[in-house]
Amino acid sequence: MSYEVTEARYRVAAAGDRIPDGRVVAVVDEPGVATVIVRPGHASELLLRDIADQQASMLATGQWLRLEPGTEPGPGQDRVTEACWQIAPAGTLPEGIVCLPVEKRGRHVWLIREGEASEQLIREMSELLTAMVRAGVWVQKWTEALDAQEA
Repeated sequence: MSYEVTEARYRVAAAGDRIPDGRVVAVVDEPGVATVIVRPGHASELLLRDIADQQASMLATGQWLRLEPGTEPGPGQDRVTEACWQIAPAGTLPEGIVCLPVEKRGRHVWLIREGEASEQLIREMSELLTAMVRAGVWVQKWTEALDAQEA
């Protein structure tokens, strides 16, 4: 069985949030909602707001599906085999762009403008995303999305 994540939230940690010692990010994953909680000083508010806004539109299109562990992808669904965050050096992203998703079949990379996130956050988010895709829980619905665009 699978379910769609309909909302991704990103925010700075507040009192009472639990982030493991030595880490700067934690993900609270519940059916329908994934919340990314970041220690203060490791991401700009603008980045957290922008990435959440961009993911909202990505999730609304239905191109991403979260599978329960052990579930196989259905027809028209491709497993994501590579996912990460990467720092985009100054001047490589257009003016005003804080983060940019770069995606192709089986691969998803978030380019993050230099200075908007700490290197530790970039590293930890990449580790978390890699663990998720290696567990086989995310698929892209490329065929269905392309079919809908052509209709």
